[in-house]
Amino acid sequence: PPRRSPLGETAWQWKRAAAIYRELWARLPDDLEYGLDLARAQVQGGEAGDALVTVQRMRALPAPRNADPRIDLAEAEAALRHSDLARGLAAAERAQRKAEAQSAPLLAAKALFFQGVGLRLLGRLPEARAASERANSLFRTAGDLVSAAQALNTVGSVLVQQGDLAGAVSIFDEIIAIGRSTGSEET
Repeated sequence: PPRRSPLGETAWQWKRAAAIYRELWARLPDDLEYGLDLARAQVQGGEAGDALVTVQRMRALPAPRNADPRIDLAEAEAALRHSDLARGLAAAERAQRKAEAQSAPLLAAKALFFQGVGLRLLGRLPEARAASERANSLFRTAGDLVSAAQALNTVGSVLVQQGDLAGAVSIFDEIIAIGRSTGSEET
């Protein structure tokens, strides 16, 4: 069963959460879950460079743990936040291939989401929109409407960049509706 949130993470105290996960992972260095939690807390705490170091430590774990697509997702998120767009995109593409090979649609959706973000930032707008729309569809199928809305946000941003303001407004209205229906402040 997955472990969740030591004290601090729920209060958005990401640096404190990172310190706790770092200690837990030091005590149980073969536990991939603590490494993934540490990388996520580091990214959320503004320490994307440190998260990339954590990713490298996870890649040094014994097989098959070191091939988990969630490591690639952690790398994609950290690299994108660290403005290493090529690395982030490559990691997201690896994660997608692995997730699809494992029939893991939510992981594939997250990988497509990060691809959409990276492609948009690289100015590859049609590809960004396609990846984000596919992520949105997979998230919706899985019932994860908050993540679907986040993917739609990338679609809306692409439309703004392409000058389709009416289309963007329609997408952003849809995001607002999802937020209201889920009660989420993340959308």
